[in-house]
Amino acid sequence: MDLHAKQSLIKHTVRCHSRKGIGTLEVVIIIAVLISVALIFREALTAYARQLIESVFGSQSAIADLIVTE
Repeated sequence: MDLHAKQSLIKHTVRCHSRKGIGTLEVVIIIAVLISVALIFREALTAYARQLIESVFGSQSAIADLIVTE
């Protein structure tokens, strides 16, 4: 193997190793952003979810009917 081929192989190997953790880092950053947005807008998200549930089920009695009692 000549010198140019060895240098090319070493550069390719180093490039592959340096990119290995990029996907994990991106996922961690996305999860951190989603959690922080959820914490910042917690009250608004809770009110929106409550309004959505009430519009779908109509009243609290419909939700109470879904709860299994023994």
